Amino acid sequence: MALRVSSLADRVDLRERDRRQPTIHRGTRAIRVMIVDDHLMTVEALQAYLACEPGIEVVATASDGSTALEQLVERRPDVLVLDLNMPGMDGMEVIRRARTCALDVAILVMTGYRNGTSQDALMRLGACGYLDKTRPLGELVAAVRGAARGEPQFSPLGSDSPALSSTPELTPRQHDVLTLMTRGLTNRQIASALSIAAPTVSIHVGSILQKLGASSRTEASYIAKQAGLLY
Repeated sequence: MALRVSSLADRVDLRERDRRQPTIHRGTRAIRVMIVDDHLMTVEALQAYLACEPGIEVVATASDGSTALEQLVERRPDVLVLDLNMPGMDGMEVIRRARTCALDVAILVMTGYRNGTSQDALMRLGACGYLDKTRPLGELVAAVRGAARGEPQFSPLGSDSPALSSTPELTPRQHDVLTLMTRGLTNRQIASALSIAAPTVSIHVGSILQKLGASSRTEASYIAKQAGLLY
């Protein structure tokens, strides 16, 4: 059941005495980030990537709009990384309700869908930025830091984003390795599962990273998901 705006507003009022200072940029304190996406693999990939960045702390995640609003009130992140297209309460409605409740958070929208949403529309709702999911993961870090400073963070929408020009041609064995790799298995574990040698797995992983244009296993998993390479 979707949360009512009135109930959220009441809860915000009850916590007003514990509310942090309204300025989002807080010097040397870690930037508190919340990630909302209905795809668990995307959440885990983003969380793992941001966790390696100094000065950034992922304090909450959610897979739907209702839970996102609950966590926004409970965890009070500095920056919300929000998927726009989710079943039930979508990202646009989350932004509306967050702003209605005067929640002090910079909202950074991420989506892989070309739905025609304009930057002006997002800014009017209260988002501070928009990133296409086909952009390199490194841009997310810069966008989070910029959003925490109160700076607009808009990447080109839709067709201007440098998505993969075509679906990478992976061999059946590379697909097997990629699937197990996205599940977090090590090369030795993948080798055992596929009954092949660990050095062979290493070769496959290197080829996969090269074909996907990824610099890490985490980024490869993220790109593969966005390109529809995982079954």
